[in-house]
Amino acid sequence: MTIAGTLYSKATGGTGVSGATVTITPASGATIKMVTGSSGNFYSNTAITYPATVEVSKCPDTVKMTATLTDTADCNSCHGSSMRIHLP
Repeated sequence: MTIAGTLYSKATGGTGVSGATVTITPASGATIKMVTGSSGNFYSNTAITYPATVEVSKCPDTVKMTATLTDTADCNSCHGSSMRIHLP
């Protein structure tokens, strides 16, 4: 995998969000879109050129990550149990 993680319903706690879209836009400009599974997990095997931006969405909510991915696509390396990737 080149990127993987879990999308949650809250920044701390909550449950996995299924059916949401995670969009990675790498330096190359070719977007990588992943739909979260039943437990909120997502992953891709597509190569990523850095820096890259991240956006998550599920109608009616869209959230852009404020930081830019610079050298790792292991979302859990930064997003622990107190700062989860979440919607809304």
